[in-house]
Amino acid sequence: MLFLTARNGIALLFLGLLSTASVASEVDVEPLTEAEALALDAKYYAESYGVSEEEAIRRLLLMTQTQDSIQQLKDTYGDDISGLYFDSTKSNNDFGLEVELVGNNVPTDKEVYVKPKKEKKEKKEKVNKKLRDLGVSEDFVSKAERKLSEGVKGKIKFKANAKNKKTVRLDKIEKQKSKLFSKVPNLEMVADNEKTGAVILYVKSDDGTVKETASKIIDLPIEVEVIPSGIVLTHTRGGSKIVNSANRLHCMTGFVAKDSAGNEGVLTAGHCLKGYSNLSYTDKDGSKYPLIINSKNIVFDSRGDIGFVTANHATSAGQFYADNTSTPRTLTGTMSRVNTRVKGGTVTGSYICHLGQTSKTDSTLIQSCGEVTSTNGQGSDGVGGSTYVVVSNTKKGGGTKYDPATDGVGTMRCISGDSGGPWFAHTIGYGIQSGCSWVDRTTQKQALTVVYTSLDYANLVGATVVTK
Repeated sequence: MLFLTARNGIALLFLGLLSTASVASEVDVEPLTEAEALALDAKYYAESYGVSEEEAIRRLLLMTQTQDSIQQLKDTYGDDISGLYFDSTKSNNDFGLEVELVGNNVPTDKEVYVKPKKEKKEKKEKVNKKLRDLGVSEDFVSKAERKLSEGVKGKIKFKANAKNKKTVRLDKIEKQKSKLFSKVPNLEMVADNEKTGAVILYVKSDDGTVKETASKIIDLPIEVEVIPSGIVLTHTRGGSKIVNSANRLHCMTGFVAKDSAGNEGVLTAGHCLKGYSNLSYTDKDGSKYPLIINSKNIVFDSRGDIGFVTANHATSAGQFYADNTSTPRTLTGTMSRVNTRVKGGTVTGSYICHLGQTSKTDSTLIQSCGEVTSTNGQGSDGVGGSTYVVVSNTKKGGGTKYDPATDGVGTMRCISGDSGGPWFAHTIGYGIQSGCSWVDRTTQKQALTVVYTSLDYANLVGATVVTK
């Protein structure tokens, strides 16, 4: 069985986890169990937010395994919802799903419960050694196994008297977006902030007039975030595993998918494919496999940034790489964003990860993570922007701005060339990397924000993600 992956690839702007996918490994490798994948992600969360291993595991399970409860809340309260999010800055006793509603009717707080899972326990010395090399102990994996087998509980906390409805904010943003981009200097992206009920304007610079200018255009609270590099869509640098006819490194691959005819291939970013031909996937042993590109399977416009290429070779469906080892993860499900204003699975405040190059000078691939800031990011028309999910960097303590002095595991990295790679949380896929911003575009050391297109938009390119 072959793995089509970007295992040794460089993370170029569209952060990709090593390719999920598809071909080429001389020897089949047994994937991580769900508990092992959960423990690895929990390690990064614990370091980012300063909580215990057990608490990190509990929180990640609540973020990724409570979608039925979240959908019930959305169905029940609908347009009365102002915000629905997780807040990792809260103490252990207070952490939970926050639901802010308009009006003064406050429902009673509830419990949410992640049901136990039964996972077959197998001693996998080889895998466990690799996890130990990444700093995950056998005891940590055992804790994850216990939490999965016992289930976890959390809180649903309601707040009343929110300042506005999410649906109202999104209507205003949609109506005034074009004017904002034409009038606000250096505007790169507009995003809804469910935590504050404001609109976030991401700008390259602010001379002090951005908020005043925007306030004359849109009747919403304004928050300004400066991203000096802008949102950059770059894929011609770095060491990815998709190469062009000149054998020049191009982009990363994403999750394995199938088209309507059952042909297997991989997802990547649409901008990686648009205008290109003769691209190949390069295996770790140097073998090249051509990718079949069809313009019908490329989207890079206001709907999103996603593409599908057929692989005319065997794929390892339902598996992806998420770290710098040769051990893949099994893809057990996907998390939607969905093109509706209230429904959808991805929740603001969720902690999710990607794989990319450590830095411009260190080609070692490293899993790094961030916090979902908005599920409704919008770039200018025509550049893949109206369906962006926005992920921001954090530092230990949670919810605070990225500190250049805090550069440990778990802080989000992003290097030009990560384009097309997957976003995930343990064994659940979230999206395909599109773009990122930095404090300094030249060094790319301090990643500020990244954006991705959710996997539920794979249908735009006639593809369906393959899970196990």
